[in-house]
Amino acid sequence: MCDVAIAGGVELLSDVPIRFSRKMRKLMLSLNKAKNWQQRLGLLSKFRLGYLAPELPAVAEFSTGETMGHSGDRLAATFKISRREQDAYAVRSHTLADRAHKDGHFSDIEPITLSSGRIDKDNGVRVSTEADLAKLKPAFIRPHGTVTAANASFLVISATPRFNGY
Repeated sequence: MCDVAIAGGVELLSDVPIRFSRKMRKLMLSLNKAKNWQQRLGLLSKFRLGYLAPELPAVAEFSTGETMGHSGDRLAATFKISRREQDAYAVRSHTLADRAHKDGHFSDIEPITLSSGRIDKDNGVRVSTEADLAKLKPAFIRPHGTVTAANASFLVISATPRFNGY
């Protein structure tokens, strides 16, 4: 029991699970349900070498195949959140994050040094204006979507090859 609790966490994608193909998974599940060796042999005769090709990890939700950007567009439409409101929120968020860094509020973050240089602040902060954001085209649902490379999560856009480093 506690009066106040603070929790934190990370998403670790350095060991992404790589799955068997859908056909291979279906075959393995069927083999598990087979009641005798004749049924198992019959199922094994359906095996093809191509079934061993792995499914590459995707930036999509496993069960629906929907990306976070598509979900954002769908939710914005459902809750009637305009493109202008999303852009204004993005400008405000990035401006506040930049100000917080400059004001020393993230001094407890330990910088790291890589061969490519030193990282001492969030590299996803992009200070801009609503006018600049309004010029961008929808990134996911075209031509009528509202999620763009600037008002979406930095991680969503970074994982979208077309927009990497927008």
